[in-house]
Amino acid sequence: MIAGDHERERATAALRRHYASGRLSVDELTHRTGIALAATSHADLRRALRGLPFGRWEPTWSVYLPGQRLVRRARRWALGLAALAMWAVMSCVLVLLSALALAISGPSLTEAIAFLFVWLLASGALWGAWRRATRRG
Repeated sequence: MIAGDHERERATAALRRHYASGRLSVDELTHRTGIALAATSHADLRRALRGLPFGRWEPTWSVYLPGQRLVRRARRWALGLAALAMWAVMSCVLVLLSALALAISGPSLTEAIAFLFVWLLASGALWGAWRRATRRG
């Protein structure tokens, strides 16, 4: 992504704050400021700010953490797929156990209701766990 004047100014202001905080020497400040002022892309700005902590007062998140939103989405998708896989395995096990009980004792309304109850309870627990995990991540 192309860096604009405003982003270069924010990056140099951040470098000055890091210098004032004692994280950079004068030589390093001069070198990094030169890189930031000559930056034509966010990659150049990331190079100027590499290794420095960031906060809300720093340049845009995309300068420091390219694709952070993409990483969060990928993590959420991975958690969703893991939860779906667990649900599928759990459902298959319950169906097999229900079929085994049906084969042994014949059809029973009690077993059908028990299967439905256990399946809904386990599905709800997996859904809740996935929702809690995606709120954190």
